[in-house]
Amino acid sequence: MVYSSVPTVAIGLPVYNGEAYIEQALRSLLAQTYKDFEVIVCDNASTDRTAEICRAIAEQDPRVRYIRNRENVGLAANWNKAFEFSRSPFFKWHAYDDLCAPTFLEECMDQFRRDPGISCAYSLAIMTDHGGLLAREPFEPSLMKHLASPNPRIRLRAAILLHGWSGVVHGVFRREVLADFMPYKDYFGADRLLLTQLATSGRSAAVKPGLFIQRYHTNNTSTRSTRELAELLTGRKPRGLIFPAGRAIIDYLRLFKASHHSPITKLAATWYLFRHGLRTTVLKNLLLPGKHNYFGLELGLIRSESRSKNRPAVPEKSGVEKDSEVVTVS
Repeated sequence: MVYSSVPTVAIGLPVYNGEAYIEQALRSLLAQTYKDFEVIVCDNASTDRTAEICRAIAEQDPRVRYIRNRENVGLAANWNKAFEFSRSPFFKWHAYDDLCAPTFLEECMDQFRRDPGISCAYSLAIMTDHGGLLAREPFEPSLMKHLASPNPRIRLRAAILLHGWSGVVHGVFRREVLADFMPYKDYFGADRLLLTQLATSGRSAAVKPGLFIQRYHTNNTSTRSTRELAELLTGRKPRGLIFPAGRAIIDYLRLFKASHHSPITKLAATWYLFRHGLRTTVLKNLLLPGKHNYFGLELGLIRSESRSKNRPAVPEKSGVEKDSEVVTVS
């Protein structure tokens, strides 16, 4: 089979120590009924068998490009690299532990053909456990359908107040739309910001539910503390307090200000953001110390870390070509 030099869809697959699931993820992508795509694996300096598995699959299928960072640059920077290495007009992120049904790409690309005005096509997620057993049927949060509204105020309300949006973040995007909002931020909640950014630019449409299969296991980001997430996202161990909520608020307000929408819509979006901040869970995580405190304030942790003399080195932030090993297997 002959593949185009610049495929229509690029799938960015960032991974770190994913030997348990990476082969299943790649096999599910390579089994797609829609064939005009490539998979860009960005290995964040894994120390397990991830490189061996990916190189072996790349030797079997020319649609797989394997790229390995020389050092761990953090999850967010690795997500950005997957996008930066892409060349296609459509782009999708895919987690190393998730799966797609064989018709996922075909359904999404058909949706773009039927409705050329959309920015993203996605499928509601099925949840599975670490062994692949069904944990939850697809469900549609009541607000999610409003992401397809032609009214930007309705879309923004849905994006800011929505719960359960992972299917959208792992959908297929128009690259030109996504490029306006890159890079992906390196703080907890950046996926919600991305959804809001997408809502400012245009509509997102759902295809047949259950074509995206999200795996839940003990190493998911949702099981980690705020401090653990900060280290995962940046590649650096945090010291003292951290301020993801403050950074997020600034990014939201900048987004609203820069958007081309009316002053009324911008004011409404700011009000929705304020309403989200008044939720009980949000207030609890803002005010009370604990695992999910937004400032990373855990009892007894700040004092012990302030005395530590083992400060990790900050990885150099250079261009994608400089600090990555590009492996081409044909």
